[in-house]
Amino acid sequence: MENRNKPGGNFQDTLIFNDTIGHLGLVELPLKGRAYTWSNMQNDPLLEQLDWFFTSFNWTLSFPNSLVLPMAKITSDHIPCKISIGTAIPKANIFRFENFGLTTQVS
Repeated sequence: MENRNKPGGNFQDTLIFNDTIGHLGLVELPLKGRAYTWSNMQNDPLLEQLDWFFTSFNWTLSFPNSLVLPMAKITSDHIPCKISIGTAIPKANIFRFENFGLTTQVS
């Protein structure tokens, strides 16, 4: 019910949906920067999060920094979203050998 800006919706359907997600062992990818992904485009709009993004537990272990980024809404009543996949594997620093401080002795 908190995924919309106005009261309403079917609470029983919400419970069924949540039970199914739990039964399947799915993990929700977080949506960053927006609370809602759909609008009825009225003067006093109804806003809802209708679009959800899920993955498996194993995926989240391999790619823990994955998230969903909303994009610009142009003509549709839905917000297009992009999934950003990220790992926790640190990037290696580049090793550079600088020889300007070395001196050469000729004997």
